[in-house]
Amino acid sequence: MSTSKTSRNLRDGVMIIRDGSIPQKVHTVVMSEGDLSWTETQNTNEIMDRGRLDHVRRGDDAPIDMSFTAKYVELHNESEVTLYDVLKRKGAASDWVNINGAGEDVPLFEMLFIVRNPNPAEDDEYISFTRFYHTQLNIREATPVNTISVTGRCSLIEPVVARS
Repeated sequence: MSTSKTSRNLRDGVMIIRDGSIPQKVHTVVMSEGDLSWTETQNTNEIMDRGRLDHVRRGDDAPIDMSFTAKYVELHNESEVTLYDVLKRKGAASDWVNINGAGEDVPLFEMLFIVRNPNPAEDDEYISFTRFYHTQLNIREATPVNTISVTGRCSLIEPVVARS
């Protein structure tokens, strides 16, 4: 397919969070207001020859650092799944299972960011971050909207990006 000529932005995106149960539990976060960013790090080892840089070798793999911000209406709800409850495995999300089974101490999820193409003749974009775990939550009660900022890491070196 040719390169898209249709501009897309966060209004066209949704974040789908999946757990490891069968069938998977799913929570959709509408990203109409907020952001998504990630950083891929390539570690290197500089090899010296008598004090001079000779060449560079690939170093150890490093996990992806990822963050996103989303609007929320309810932070916690005992009967309906909320983003906060999913990340903390509380309330209606207390039975969510780690993406790779029960052997992990930290909740791990698949985060699938879908950018819908407003032009139906063109493909949507799918960006998958598996084995995501949060390291920081920043909750903001504010005007005009309440937001939750999530910072975390993924146990992979790059996301899987596809179109369909």
